[in-house]
Amino acid sequence: MNAVFETKTIVHDGFNLSFVEWGDLKSPTIVLMHGLQDCARSWDTLAASLAGEYRVIALDSRGHGDSGRPIDGAYGFEEYVSDIGALLDRLNLNNPILVGHSAGGRYVYTYAARNPHKVRALVVVDIDPDSTNVSSASMFDRYLSESDEWSSRTIISKLVTT
Repeated sequence: MNAVFETKTIVHDGFNLSFVEWGDLKSPTIVLMHGLQDCARSWDTLAASLAGEYRVIALDSRGHGDSGRPIDGAYGFEEYVSDIGALLDRLNLNNPILVGHSAGGRYVYTYAARNPHKVRALVVVDIDPDSTNVSSASMFDRYLSESDEWSSRTIISKLVTT
């Protein structure tokens, strides 16, 4: 499963949104959305396996993977949902199948609920249906308080060799 892919970008809200694309442009389209601690390339294996029958597009959410970071720090739920709309509009995608994992599932679910006439089907993987779940809510606090940097390379070496 070594399908050919291409990395592309669109501009949305003043920064680049990156996406990876596999398959024939004339085939039905599947759009893949990753979760909070992931990126578009996490879909590589699935996308490669679908590329024979579908045009597969995996979006890097703002601030993830190769996508840009909004200058104004706009990382709210509505902004993530707007990224999906921008992608579909800019690429003139008609009736794609939307697939989302974790937080990406919430984004595609919300987009599809608001735009049912623009979506062929929806697949949501591994989301908590309860928006007030204490465990889920505390994840956001952890993400905001954790450093994005390792304290040393030694930690990385230990993780890799363990």
